[in-house]
Amino acid sequence: MGTAIDIRDLIKTAKRHNIDVFLYWEEGLAREEHLERDLERYADIPEENRPFIHIDAFTRFFSETYAAFPMSPDELFASIPLMITLISCGTRSAGRKQVPYVTGLMPFLDEMDVDS
Repeated sequence: MGTAIDIRDLIKTAKRHNIDVFLYWEEGLAREEHLERDLERYADIPEENRPFIHIDAFTRFFSETYAAFPMSPDELFASIPLMITLISCGTRSAGRKQVPYVTGLMPFLDEMDVDS
């Protein structure tokens, strides 16, 4: 872990392999995370107000924020590169089955390379 990956590649891999991806905003929490505990702890808080977000919700939020631009999420992420640092992977309980997951750390705005 610790590798940075383009969010577009992460989205494609997650969809292809049915992996839940959770993006953390805070490095300390991301590195000491226990995903199932965090999901329980923040269950009553709207997803957009948590210190982490599922990648699907983030993609929806990002698309809605930039709705004035007629682009797909892939095109938006190409114009605003977003590298996610992979933190951990594992499986979590989802009802009666185990679901693979990956957690990643979002960059701070000043770390984003928007000039590329």
